[in-house]
Amino acid sequence: MVTTVGIAGASGKLGRLVAAALLRLPSPPTLRLYVRDASKLPSWLSSSPHTVITGGADDRAATVEFARGCNVVICTYLGPDALMEEGQKVLIDACAEAGVPRYVASDYTVDYRPLKDGELFPKDPMRHVMAYCNDKAGVEGVHVMIGAFMDTWWSGFFGAWVPDESGKGGKLRYWGSGDEAWEVSSYENTAEWIARVAVDGEAKGVEKFLGDRKNIHQIAAAMSSVYSFTPSLEPLGSLADLHATMHQKRDSEPENYYAYLPMWYQYYMLNGSTLLVPPGSSAEKELSNNRYPDVKAVTFEDYLRMYSPKELSGAMMGIGEKAGK
Repeated sequence: MVTTVGIAGASGKLGRLVAAALLRLPSPPTLRLYVRDASKLPSWLSSSPHTVITGGADDRAATVEFARGCNVVICTYLGPDALMEEGQKVLIDACAEAGVPRYVASDYTVDYRPLKDGELFPKDPMRHVMAYCNDKAGVEGVHVMIGAFMDTWWSGFFGAWVPDESGKGGKLRYWGSGDEAWEVSSYENTAEWIARVAVDGEAKGVEKFLGDRKNIHQIAAAMSSVYSFTPSLEPLGSLADLHATMHQKRDSEPENYYAYLPMWYQYYMLNGSTLLVPPGSSAEKELSNNRYPDVKAVTFEDYLRMYSPKELSGAMMGIGEKAGK
């Protein structure tokens, strides 16, 4: 029985949401929280009965203290490669030393397993962490994959949604034919699934969940059904054009990371190589959604109903702020 859950990175957006989701469960576990700065925790997390341990991602002694007594440790780190790979390896080692049998890795992304190192390069650390978990005796890795974050999709990161100046309309920009599927899940949904996986001792290996799956034409139709306007569509070029552009951007401005990073994500998502539900397969076969029927998948329509067109692009800035309230 899972009675104590550790959350590393608990003061961040996803960490707060995961903590709140765990505390909403019918039999909420005791939480052990690992953070760099305890002052960044909201009062509902920083007070008893929860235990807060402070330390850096490379602090081996502090991570072992944090892991001790946990039935499972969840990592919600988000940051540079060194944090995502070496920081997680420190946590996995701490779990092994403290006798924690399961580790929920900070994946929460597309299915990167079919790729080779260097292709979708931001996910190379996740590939290495999965391999590290597989080789670590006594610690079972759990890898939750959810596609892209819905909240990020509507932000300026991908450049897919461009609101107009009135705040009452806008356009959708896309690479490819427009028939390629976007697989997305909201931060809130992801946290709910992570919480269920954490307390489910049978959840091991790769667990795939999905909020919605639509192409750009279907997303435009969803906007039409929820709002009083239909967004215009702006094609940006073929997937081959996207591939050429993203490499040209990186070659010409290697330090300008965010000028090309979103293109890399788009290319490897839209070309089908990282889909959670590959062509010819069924969602029922590939996804774990039905394992936790109390969690309602948030569709594009559901998400649109939560925000006005003007609010969409900035919605992710407030993620986690109202958690626990």
